[in-house]
Amino acid sequence: MINLLSEAAKNNLAHERFSRLLVIIGVGLLAILVSGALLITLALASLNLQKSEFSRELEAAKKSPTLGRVEEVEANIAKTNEKSKIFAQSLSRENRISSVLVEAISTLAPSIKISELTYNGPVEFRLKGLVGTRDDLLKFIEFLDKSEQIDEVNSPISNLLKDRNIEFSISFTADPGIIDESPKTTP
Repeated sequence: MINLLSEAAKNNLAHERFSRLLVIIGVGLLAILVSGALLITLALASLNLQKSEFSRELEAAKKSPTLGRVEEVEANIAKTNEKSKIFAQSLSRENRISSVLVEAISTLAPSIKISELTYNGPVEFRLKGLVGTRDDLLKFIEFLDKSEQIDEVNSPISNLLKDRNIEFSISFTADPGIIDESPKTTP
């Protein structure tokens, strides 16, 4: 192909093409920047709406009486768990003492009727009841005194004044090892 343009016209034409290319690239970049800014603005507006909605829900939840009740219920659950651990340990201790008493009554003196068993401290107990004869009461006291789980038995002299149908009161101290042998609970 024959080019009839002069060298200056050819340079002008190349310069014109380069200028048009730069304008097209500039317009394209401007379109990308404008659309990016528009998308970012829409995203920020959406996030602000979500933030205000979350803030409103949080304030409503804080004002709700159920949040205070949840904290109160959690505190009550913790207290109840502690009490149940103490009760389980105490129940184990009482079962050991009651097994000694049941054995003593069933083997030695079936005429003994226990009306009250009082727990006075870590190892102190008080026992009240009715026994048919003085001999049965003495056998019962002797059995308790010989028991490995009971350290000391105290029976007032008034228990021995009558010969039959005796209302008795006995205090005894259990072996402190009963407490140490209670089952360990893990939290």
